[in-house]
Amino acid sequence: MKNLLLATFILWALGAWSQAKIQPSILEIRKESNDAFPRFIRFDESVSVAPENHAAWLKEVFQLPEAFTLQFNRRMTDQLGWDHYSYHVFYKNVEIRHNVINVHMNGSRVISVNAELYKVLGSATPSMGVDQSVEAALNFVNAERYKWQMPEEERLLKFENNDPNATYYPRPELMWYRANAQASAQLVYGMDIYADAPLFRSFVYVDAHTNSVVASENRIHTADSNGIAVTAYSGNRPIVADYFSSQFRLRETGRGNGIQTFDLNNTSNYGAAVDFTDADNYWNNTANLDHYA
Repeated sequence: MKNLLLATFILWALGAWSQAKIQPSILEIRKESNDAFPRFIRFDESVSVAPENHAAWLKEVFQLPEAFTLQFNRRMTDQLGWDHYSYHVFYKNVEIRHNVINVHMNGSRVISVNAELYKVLGSATPSMGVDQSVEAALNFVNAERYKWQMPEEERLLKFENNDPNATYYPRPELMWYRANAQASAQLVYGMDIYADAPLFRSFVYVDAHTNSVVASENRIHTADSNGIAVTAYSGNRPIVADYFSSQFRLRETGRGNGIQTFDLNNTSNYGAAVDFTDADNYWNNTANLDHYA
């Protein structure tokens, strides 16, 4: 038993040394026990990486396999003049749902990076077709009537979007998705299903190999809705948010007289406060400092 424990410790130490050799200027790494990749890395003052080199550098820092690629999403400059760069993550040219890497810079210096990264397994070539995935999703929802079956709803959608091709009919997207109980992401078709009778709207995920529904994310809420907050210091934590006007905000009614969190935008003017908002109730937008809210 002692020999086994010693061997385990040596293997762990070698892994830690490998990470240190790749990036010797790392000051801090935060990683949950069941995570495949770090969630947060802080660097010393010697690290300077031009934005055009972020993708290659991030792959080295996180030791991402060759099949992983990054795509620039956006840049945001805060009130202090710091720049925050956000990157979407792909595996075998297929996007990984809810995965993101954020780079935080002060001038030319990289201060830190944070990420939500999943391990990915399986073939990127689907075994099932798009039409089959839609059929599986509709069997799962089993509604009497859908929005795309209502001509007046379709006309309104086209008008609102100023797009003659706009439709509520599901448009499956191939993506990698990790359900809560899984250790790795799997290949799925994700699609928005909107029903009128009974009222239902969810983003439904269908396994691209077995054609079974693996998860759904509710998009209609009457009040409080359970979400996930990616916090600065405590990992992922369950929270309650309010669904309002097609987005989520940091308000809830279930405790006391309610809890409301507002953004003062670096002022002391309470009358000008606005809501913190999120599109999918998965609060991981570090560029907007959601993890501190």
